[in-house]
Amino acid sequence: MPTKPLVFLHQPKTGGTWVSKCLPQNRVLPHNQNYHSLPYKNKIQPACIIRDPLDYLISLVTFWCLDKTYCGKELSKPADVQKDEYNALFNTDSPCSHPKQIISAGFSCKTVPEIIENMVNDEFIAKHAKVLSPNHHTYDYRVFHEMSRLDIGYYTFAFLDQYARRKITDLHNSTDILNELTFIRSHYEVINTRNLTRDLPLLCEKYGLPFRSHPKMKVTTRSAPDAYKFDRPLLERIAYKERHMLTMFGSLISPISIKQL
Repeated sequence: MPTKPLVFLHQPKTGGTWVSKCLPQNRVLPHNQNYHSLPYKNKIQPACIIRDPLDYLISLVTFWCLDKTYCGKELSKPADVQKDEYNALFNTDSPCSHPKQIISAGFSCKTVPEIIENMVNDEFIAKHAKVLSPNHHTYDYRVFHEMSRLDIGYYTFAFLDQYARRKITDLHNSTDILNELTFIRSHYEVINTRNLTRDLPLLCEKYGLPFRSHPKMKVTTRSAPDAYKFDRPLLERIAYKERHMLTMFGSLISPISIKQL
């Protein structure tokens, strides 16, 4: 049995909330803690959950920008107010309250494909590069600036922010990114969301952790990826932006395949 205690770092929208209900207290860290900032990183066995990039983006957008519970306050504002608040991001140095305000273009975009299109469009990314998102899970970030500088997608950005040894602002190129992803693959216990309910009990058994049987996983109301009918150029763009994740962890459950694209 391994000697170090198993601890999950929680990247949002990968099933971490469900995992926290299955494991003993303090075995799943909150969003605002990442590997880089942990003072005791050498005393734990870190674990992470990976997700297909397309499936991740669909889940993120559906929740962040279209869920009436999570963003009902923003969605209930008159369209002209939403537009004014969005335009204000470019007129002042005021920080953005949340990246969802950016990727939805001030909540003017109402469908999953058009919001994801924003997230992989270089012109859109450059337009928002100066907007600061304070306390974006772990640090203050000009999220789109970092995505543009490293030429990566949001899933890659969020994954590195949660699990890498170095801050994203300290990464400079694809070699740095692949080195961090190699470290994660080699040093973390990695579970795929697709197999989460099967593999988590096995991991608990390996580390001698009690597993709470049959916890209910939140049922999603979103459609499966195929239902959105993403066109090929958008899929190719997602595959390019998330290429490092696809290279390191495979295409997972996405219809995207590196060999095909």
